[in-house]
Amino acid sequence: MKVRDILSKDFLKVDINDTLSKFIGKAKKYPDDDALVFDGKKYVGAIYRQSLLKSKTDITKTKVKLKSCLSYPYVAKPDDDVKKAAEMLFVSDSRILPVKEKDRIIGVVKTKDIIKLIKGKQKAKQVGSIGIIALNQNERYGNAINVMKEKKIGRVPIVDDKGELVGIVTLKDWMKKYLIWPKRSDFGVRETGLKSKSGTREYKDKDNLLSLPIQDVMREYDLVTASPDATVTEIVNLMLKEDVPSVILVKDKKPVGLVTSRDLLRFYVTRG
Repeated sequence: MKVRDILSKDFLKVDINDTLSKFIGKAKKYPDDDALVFDGKKYVGAIYRQSLLKSKTDITKTKVKLKSCLSYPYVAKPDDDVKKAAEMLFVSDSRILPVKEKDRIIGVVKTKDIIKLIKGKQKAKQVGSIGIIALNQNERYGNAINVMKEKKIGRVPIVDDKGELVGIVTLKDWMKKYLIWPKRSDFGVRETGLKSKSGTREYKDKDNLLSLPIQDVMREYDLVTASPDATVTEIVNLMLKEDVPSVILVKDKKPVGLVTSRDLLRFYVTRG
């Protein structure tokens, strides 16, 4: 199968002079959240969540220009093999791959379209990572953001005092909460039914958000989990059905591992 067979022309385009907050605002209409960056009509790079985690730029600043946190993924050709495109995506650590023909970007290859092709009887614990970072629901939200930045991960499972999974914090959610809110007169919206000492409060400024307990702002309604013994095929089907980039592996209600779309790309590229 060739790249042209799974090429998508529906992708987000942003301008190099856009701010990070403007990018997040535009990305709300595109579930992939990754974008190609142009200077006029000229393609100059890409912007995506993982690149922000790797960037030295302070991404808590709403007026940061995209030009300061660009990434430069490999560029595919329409006649490249899909497995080669998967390898490019894996190495670039991106979920979209620009495709160029005659010096013009004609579309992108999306990770989720390659994942649709992946099947296997191998167990999830053999493909994903076992022994993941998890934070307690009573820790500060800012701690979760720091962990994602330091470890270059896009999501952190949240546990209670028993170590049982109760929620998740993602970079995507934080960027939408933090970067596109007005500066003052925000109202916190609890996304969890869990009780906390802080309760719902008015945010006088955005720094208050980072000081809240994680349980006040985490997601508990969108947890996608599977057994460590689930097969690759079952994990792929679950990812596609729930439209998520990762599945938390749970044993006895406790998070023990994670399978990401990147793990599946590696599996696809390296198997015989």
